[in-house]
Formats: sequence, structure tokens, C-alpha cells
Amino acid sequence: MKSPIDLILPQCATISKKDKISGDDFFFNFPAGKPVLYNFNFGKLIRQSYADYHFFIEVFELEIREEITIESKVTIPGFFVIFLLNGHIDIDETKLKKNHCFAATCKSGSYSCQFSKGMHRFFYINPRWSWIKRQGGLYPVFIPLLHLPEKNKCLHLPLCLISPAIKKELKSVTVIDSINNVDQELFVMKFSKSLFSYYHEEAAKKIVSTTYQLKEYIEQNFSNSHLMKASSLAKLFHNTIRTLDRNFKKEFNITPNQYIISLRMQKAKKLLKEGWNLKQIANETGYENSFNFSRAYKNFFGYSPSEEKGQ
Repeated sequence: MKSPIDLILPQCATISKKDKISGDDFFFNFPAGKPVLYNFNFGKLIRQSYADYHFFIEVFELEIREEITIESKVTIPGFFVIFLLNGHIDIDETKLKKNHCFAATCKSGSYSCQFSKGMHRFFYINPRWSWIKRQGGLYPVFIPLLHLPEKNKCLHLPLCLISPAIKKELKSVTVIDSINNVDQELFVMKFSKSLFSYYHEEAAKKIVSTTYQLKEYIEQNFSNSHLMKASSLAKLFHNTIRTLDRNFKKEFNITPNQYIISLRMQKAKKLLKEGWNLKQIANETGYENSFNFSRAYKNFFGYSPSEEKGQ
């Protein structure tokens, strides 16, 4: 397997390949991978990779003195499980926090990755499609990721915390270099399946939680103004409004009401471009009349629906 991701790096970067790296160079030492060092005027990146027939694993350590955005180009669409040990990364609309992991299916294309100032240590495992599909019975939570809808560029499962035990297991990859080539593949297989199993169990717990059930309910019913009342949601999910808001914001960095408005505005914008009139859009997105819709639209986007049409 070859790397499914190309990094579009700053033109000022210089590149040097190394046969080996010391602990001073790289905290998460991955001896089986061939390290590549990129130097920028604002920091450095060390990139290591390992490939066999079933898996491609790539490890990164990025140390920067200022916030930067790096474009990542997915050249081979596929399934990824991503682990962030240090730092904070915004990948398009996904915010990945320190000591968290998630699984995603990504189509070919460019993805904007914003890195905050400081140290970032992360890696991903990219299995062959044929392998992950054969494992469907072992990882049922992953099944939706195997059938990415046409309209979606990327589909991902919940962010989950990396436990101390798993962090310790991650360090075990440093012994790969000390075993023979046959055992190496078996080791990587065991290592990858262990991480998949851990993430799968943690994601399964979240998916059945009230917070994720509420998110799915909102996505299916956001245009129904009666169902979207805060009191109705609290009654349906047997929680107080305050508890629902607090747990939803903790998980998704947005309140249920903000999420409802966001979904309505995304749909409204699409309908405007298709030529619908304001009254029709108001009815379709859960507003009593075109005046209330227009006011909500301007509050959200900063300009009115009529100005949108005129663009």
C-alpha cells in the first residue's frame, strides 16, 4: 500500500530523509517507518510511515511557532482511524482535541487542516477497503462509513477519548524494528485490530447515548417547528432543557437550538439557489412566515435572502 494523503506544504519547506531518528528528534518513535524531516521557517514536521498488504500507518510530529493551515489532499479515498496524542487540529469542520480519536471515510479531494501553535503528535491507520469490509461483523459501528452518500465528502463517527492504557499500547509500535519481517505484519495486524476494537467500543457507547440520539432526531425533524421546541425535546428525551443543552454543547461545541438553526439555514440557502420563494422556504424550514425566516437568515449569515439571490 502507498500513502493515501499528500501534504501541500509551504514553499519555504526544506526536506531531508533520515534512515533513523533519535528520541530527541521524535517522541513517538516508529522504527519500521522511513522518517522524512521537513523544516519550515516557523517549525518542523517529521513524518514516518509503515505499509504492508493490509494497512498503511502514518505518524506525524509537527512543532510550530505560529498557527498555520496545511492542505491535505486525499489521493486514495478510504477508511481512516485517526489518533491525536498532542495538540489541536481543525480538519474542515471537525475539531480534533488532544487525547482523542475518531474514524472517518474520506473521498478524494483537498481537506483544510488548521494547526494551533505548539506541538502536535498524531497518526492514522488506513486499512484496505477489502479488509475493513470483511470485518463488518466485528465492527458494526463502522458499517455506515462503508457506504458514503454521494452528497458527503467525508463522514465520521464520534470523537472518543484515548485511555491511558491505549496510550501505553501505542508506544508498543517502537518494538516493530526488532522483529523479523514475517512477524512484523502479524504485529501490525494485532496492533491495528486492538485500536479498532477500542475505538469501536467507545464509539458504540456514544452512539446510543441521549446526546447522539438527540442529534439524529434533530437532523430528521429540524423543519418541524413543533417538534423542535426545547420543552418538547426535553420531554421526549426525559431530561431538563439545561441538561440537554449542556451535554450537547460539550460533545458538539454547539447547543441544540444553534444546531437546528444551522441545519435550517443550510437547507434555506440551497432552496434559494434553486429558485424557491421566501414563503415556500419558510414553510419548508420550520418558520411561521417569510418575515421570521428572513430575519433568522440575516441573523445567521449577516445578509438577507434577497441579497443572497442577487449574488
